[in-house]
Amino acid sequence: MEYLACTSCQTQQYELAEPLKKCTRCQSQRYCSRNCQGADWPRHKLICRERPAGEADPLMRANLSVNMGSRLGRPREGLSGTIYYLRTSQPHIHDVSISGPYHPIDMIRPQMLQKLGKTSYAAFTFFHEAFPDDAAGEGPIGLTNWGRLIGPLNNNPRHTIKVELLTEHNPAVAAKLPGPCYRIMFSKFKQLSGTKTEQFSRVFGYCPLEDMEIHGAFLDRDKAEAAARRVLKEKLEEFPGSQETVMGWEVDEFICAITKRGGSGTSEIQAIIQAHLDTGRTDYELI
Repeated sequence: MEYLACTSCQTQQYELAEPLKKCTRCQSQRYCSRNCQGADWPRHKLICRERPAGEADPLMRANLSVNMGSRLGRPREGLSGTIYYLRTSQPHIHDVSISGPYHPIDMIRPQMLQKLGKTSYAAFTFFHEAFPDDAAGEGPIGLTNWGRLIGPLNNNPRHTIKVELLTEHNPAVAAKLPGPCYRIMFSKFKQLSGTKTEQFSRVFGYCPLEDMEIHGAFLDRDKAEAAARRVLKEKLEEFPGSQETVMGWEVDEFICAITKRGGSGTSEIQAIIQAHLDTGRTDYELI
């Protein structure tokens, strides 16, 4: 079954009398009308490209896959003290985010269904059927046995959303969840040419990211800051010619950055490290 919707207004194909029309240049975005296509053009023009001759139709290339048993480099032992994160990415729009930590494991299920229900009905259906409510435990069968889920986007099957399960053995934090804790995140910015970064941020409402990593969770504010500073020192070696900049605490978040002097004498941010206070509160919307 095809799950398609207008890129602009999100009207589903089954609600329309006529088929959705593709962008004639890239043939990936779909619209219900010229008005919707025009409204979306300021955003779409940043990622629109002509499809090479002979390339398969986007619907034929779209796929859904799940890697069962992947642990993403983390140990399986001690699941009672394990906390979980969800890393979500859409590479075509340079969007990466990490949510969590969650404990116990069944806390991720409503979060997954909410994420996928809004973006990829194919992945939503797959996840819902593969992991029913009674498969949420931390045994050999259930939510702990998957590592990565990839599904085609509703309005553009050529592109995908990827959700990864990340784990950390952290009994101290696990014992306090759901509840407030500090999570250490490293975000590497995507360097776009010319003024495209500024234009991208203005249109999409966020800075383009190349990657995001989680570097642990802490209950203590001072320990969280120390961990963030340690990650800053370690990551600085990956950016030759760059320097560290510590912004300090802003309300409940400690921020530091890796910057590089640009051609005009201004400092360009290469990456940021955050010790962010997660309240532990999760409000789920009905899908």
